[in-house]
Amino acid sequence: MELIIRYYRIRQGLTVKQLANSTGYTPGYINMLENNSRNPSLGTLEIIGSHLEICPKFLIVNCLSIRCDTCCYNPKNRFLFLE
Repeated sequence: MELIIRYYRIRQGLTVKQLANSTGYTPGYINMLENNSRNPSLGTLEIIGSHLEICPKFLIVNCLSIRCDTCCYNPKNRFLFLE
């Protein structure tokens, strides 16, 4: 699975350390996710997405068709986070 966490983290103006502190993960783990050397659980993506204020599916490349278990996805905002 290819992730684009770094893009949204930088867009929010956060450092790796800040995102790690707010999510409870280590900076090393966040780095591994950003470098696509680890595959996170869906729960991890929900936590990170929540702290980045985006639907978790936007963190996964080419996964706009995934339905989230959380209520953060609004079809009207489908392309809000894509540029």
